[in-house]
Amino acid sequence: MKLSQINNIKFQTQSYNNKKNNNLANNQKINNNNVNFCGLTNMLSSFWLWVENGGRAISFTVEDMGGTNIPRTIMGMFAGFRYTHKINFNSLKQEGIREFLTGPTMTFMPMAILAGLKKVWGKSANTHVENLRNLSYLAQGTLENGKIDDKKFISKISKDMLEKTIGKLCTNSPSDVCDLTKDDVENLSNAILKYKNILADNSINKKVKKSELSKALENAQEIFSSVVKRTKDNYKSCDFLTASYSVSNTASGATSFKDYVGYIGDYLNDFSIYTKKQLHNLDSNALISKFKNNYIGKRLTTVALMVTITGILMSYIPKLYTWASGGVNPNAKAIYNEADKKKTEGGAG
Repeated sequence: MKLSQINNIKFQTQSYNNKKNNNLANNQKINNNNVNFCGLTNMLSSFWLWVENGGRAISFTVEDMGGTNIPRTIMGMFAGFRYTHKINFNSLKQEGIREFLTGPTMTFMPMAILAGLKKVWGKSANTHVENLRNLSYLAQGTLENGKIDDKKFISKISKDMLEKTIGKLCTNSPSDVCDLTKDDVENLSNAILKYKNILADNSINKKVKKSELSKALENAQEIFSSVVKRTKDNYKSCDFLTASYSVSNTASGATSFKDYVGYIGDYLNDFSIYTKKQLHNLDSNALISKFKNNYIGKRLTTVALMVTITGILMSYIPKLYTWASGGVNPNAKAIYNEADKKKTEGGAG
């Protein structure tokens, strides 16, 4: 009886150990699968982060390729396959040329034109007309000997930006929390000035890392957002990423904070280059007005050239894929041939 109990206990112990080992093995397999799954997730996350950081051009290209270009080209390749049981190479060429040229032409040709004109005319050729007027309005009173005082100009812009964006100071908290202070303006001004200086260094020696430039811009964005959050009366229709500004004594506008800061740096750099080529017998306001009108003309010309050249190039795409497919509609040709074949067979019968 005792021996039986001992043997029974031994068997139960072995059974328990076996189950434990099996569970450990299963858990190990699950963990291995999880590692693989996590690796795939990380790869996908990294890919889509790269797409997001790449801007609109990369985002559009990925969406266009995955959503239309590749699927439509494959469908074209098999057009009429159930009738002919053959790959439709003419349709493959037509769909491929149309899909893989249309999207990239619409996306990258304007970018190429803009990049070329920015090198020739200056980066302010990419500044919106409203912001050329806005920055020229705020530049008044900041010139010394035909040159803009960067610190004075950016301080004026920072004050204007905060006041226009906040709109109304909060009233339900202590005044030291709600009031827009000189320190707020100075901190934002210093952050924007730092970004502008890094941007200027980058345009000269091309050695500044993008991460350093991005970090300076993010820091300015954080300062701006924190001041708005602390002092604004309410957050209705406020995303903390949009800056408002004066365009004139009576008009105002708004745009992305990061875009606005970029426009400021471009304006200062191009104004400095422009005034070196001008006779300094003009008064400050006349010099600012001349620069503003010059770059408004360049901006409008830039947009017109982007639209016109891209439109002309796109008009040749149908001619190209029609020529490549033999001047016929290859998607329908197989169906027409099969219908003619059946008609002929029916008539012969």
